[in-house]
Amino acid sequence: MFTKVEDIAKAVSAADRICKEKGYEIIELDNRLLKKETMDVVLKIKIKDAVCEFQLAMKQDESRYHFIHSIYEI
Repeated sequence: MFTKVEDIAKAVSAADRICKEKGYEIIELDNRLLKKETMDVVLKIKIKDAVCEFQLAMKQDESRYHFIHSIYEI
């Protein structure tokens, strides 16, 4: 988990660069940093015929984060 928003921005830039190099496509970027429940950035990346979700989360109470994430998955 990240402690600074600037580090998440660097990670998003790195993910974008890697996706371009590999021929993958970032099809959605959801900035949820201002939401208390999640405090993360979610990238949806198309890799061939699959779409993967890549989450970059700010450091927070891990038990609460995992509980909320489990509800999100449902």
